[in-house]
Amino acid sequence: PGLLPDHFLYPIKMIRDRIWLFLTTNKIDRSKLLLLYADKRLGAAKALIEGGKKELGLETLVKSEQYLQRAAAQLKDLDLDKECELANQVYQASLKHEEVMLEFEEKLDQESQKLLNENISYARRVQEELLPCVKQESCLNCEN
Repeated sequence: PGLLPDHFLYPIKMIRDRIWLFLTTNKIDRSKLLLLYADKRLGAAKALIEGGKKELGLETLVKSEQYLQRAAAQLKDLDLDKECELANQVYQASLKHEEVMLEFEEKLDQESQKLLNENISYARRVQEELLPCVKQESCLNCEN
């Protein structure tokens, strides 16, 4: 997953990401970028949790799900009939995020599992929001 949050250069990467996001004004591109950040953070969270840095991994996981929610929120202002492929991508990503988070359950203590379950519910909320769109006839013909 590249630089992880425990690397000393990670803050520079975060600054770069925030600048890139700030400069991205097109809602479609912004949603794609937020989805990219969500997926990258999820990969970093997985690497950290599997590497024994569970607290930092959970913090990174929270950020991942926030990015995923923001990516979905960007879609609300778009004509989803025309952007069904992007809606499908965000929907499929939310399913994958849930799948990866469920793998973490056995690796975490009870207190950490509460936070994990909150984040799983965030991914499920994204799925619920996008499900009507991805089930539309126009969207069913899109490639996932």
